[in-house]
Amino acid sequence: MESYDTEEARGETILLVDDESMVLDTLELLLAGRWPIARARSAAAAREVLAVQPVAAILADDRMPHESGIDFFGWAYRQHPGAVRILLTGYTDAERIIRAINSGRIWHFVRKPWVNEELINLLERALESRRASLAVQRSEQRYRDLFHHAHVGIARLDHAGRLIEANPAFAVCLGHGVADELLDRPLREVFADPPLWDHILGRLREERAVANVEVVLRDREGPPAFVLLSASLRASPGGAETIELCSLNLTEQEHARRESAELREQLRKVQRDQTVGSLAGGIAHDFANQLTVIRGGADYAEEQLTPEQSDVAECLADIKVAADNAAELSRQLLSFCREQPARHLALDANAILGRVLRLISRGLLQGIRLEQSLHEALPHALADAAELHHCFLNLCINACQAMEGGGVLRVETRPGSACADPAVPERFRSDAYVQVVVRDTGCGMSDDVQARIFEPFFTTRRGAAGGTGLGLSIVRGVVERHEGHIHVDSAPGKGSCFRVFLPASARPSEPAAVPERLLRAAESRATIVLAEDEPAVRKRASQALEQLGYRVRGAGNGAEAVDLVAAEDGVALVILDLIMPVMDGEEAFRRIRERRPELPVLFCTGHVVSEKLQAALKQPAVDLLRKPFGTAQLAAAVRRSLGE
Repeated sequence: MESYDTEEARGETILLVDDESMVLDTLELLLAGRWPIARARSAAAAREVLAVQPVAAILADDRMPHESGIDFFGWAYRQHPGAVRILLTGYTDAERIIRAINSGRIWHFVRKPWVNEELINLLERALESRRASLAVQRSEQRYRDLFHHAHVGIARLDHAGRLIEANPAFAVCLGHGVADELLDRPLREVFADPPLWDHILGRLREERAVANVEVVLRDREGPPAFVLLSASLRASPGGAETIELCSLNLTEQEHARRESAELREQLRKVQRDQTVGSLAGGIAHDFANQLTVIRGGADYAEEQLTPEQSDVAECLADIKVAADNAAELSRQLLSFCREQPARHLALDANAILGRVLRLISRGLLQGIRLEQSLHEALPHALADAAELHHCFLNLCINACQAMEGGGVLRVETRPGSACADPAVPERFRSDAYVQVVVRDTGCGMSDDVQARIFEPFFTTRRGAAGGTGLGLSIVRGVVERHEGHIHVDSAPGKGSCFRVFLPASARPSEPAAVPERLLRAAESRATIVLAEDEPAVRKRASQALEQLGYRVRGAGNGAEAVDLVAAEDGVALVILDLIMPVMDGEEAFRRIRERRPELPVLFCTGHVVSEKLQAALKQPAVDLLRKPFGTAQLAAAVRRSLGE
């Protein structure tokens, strides 16, 4: 007979159990050349062997003292089910054999005396059967591991589409922690679009398989799961057909794609706003030039009047008031562009709120009732006018947009000490702060939304009319730059209340009265180079300066101004417009300072104050005059620069 001597066989130990040593010796002599042998003379001794050594097969005698082989096999089946059990018996007792099969789960039995070749063949078949069984178990275990631990959802359905089996990944798609919760349910129930499942089922019956169908699954009113689904129709034993599903959960990728699309849309809106802001800044610059001409012309004309021309004087006064109002609109444009340098002054928050409400009343208050409660003796706020205007404007616009169906916008001002909300830090609830309250009766916000409203790019408004998510972020930035505090109180369906706390000022910063001497002729005939590319502005400014007694040399751009300074040693002051062709004011300033470091320079602009210009303004003998200006403002700036 061929020797059974494979590597696998050499690792399969046979445990021999018999109370007679001669039987054990005979069996060991027969089998030792083929398999490793372990031996025991009682059931108790066999237990000790099994406690320390795995075995592939057990041959045990039926009749042993203290415990029979059948009883021992009953224990071995429960404790070591992987070992093949073969009963050795000298009696052909059908009842005991049946008992051995039922309680000990024996694989076979061998009568004593045995035929050697038959015993060896029996063992070989038993071990081969064991190997096949173990291979099936390993295969099933690998399948189970793959099934349960796969990141891909796997499910099996009957031909009608009811779930027979599902792995955890498939259950997670539907918000279930346990896959068994889904069993025996029609898959159609969890389709967000049930007719789509009907379509897939019809294709399966015709084509036997479908691949990579994008579907949306939803269960228990939970969030939708975006899934890539493949399915096949399989024949199973007995003739019934089952449906095997494979699903790839794309929910995170879908959310990332949508967030990316939203961010791109927000970026597009930000870029659009930047473009609009740049255009508005350019318009404000040109507008300021025209207002400078109007204001300067009115001042000049007023100087030429005689006392008898009172009606003309009144007309000129109206022109100057209109020019000043238009200048305020220009400043609001620059506030929209956020292009004005911050200047913290004592300001009337009531007046700034009034300008904001007049601005939004032109287009945003349809269907919204406005209520105001402005404290008459409100302390002035120490703040930057442009930033404060922008802060209040954002809060009011947000409030209006939260009331799409109409409502009430209530604006209040009061001292910080009037706030009794314990959620506001105590130091802000004092007279050292001014409180501005903006309330609406709109949709309100959940706690989750409130926790994120000040994040850049976070917005609850979607679609074409959606926001950039920057408004409230800018508001918080303004408040923090002013060392103030902002608090929001809201609930879904109950509207929102924003409270802004700003440092109070001891007294207001009133515009200084123009001394009469500024409007008189200068004692010296100082030479001033005036660089301005707008001819009308240059003409009116030159006219005003000459009326004040100065000698003026006009230049249409920065390069001409540099040439004039180089040609005349007696130049006492250079006035530079910021935006000019050929050479702008910043470059002209750099070149003039290289030649005449001590020469005073007065920048004049209605446009953006860049970082380079802000750095230049920190140098000695450098000042700034904002457009539009009148004769008094020009005179004050020139005499300040000349030290007169």
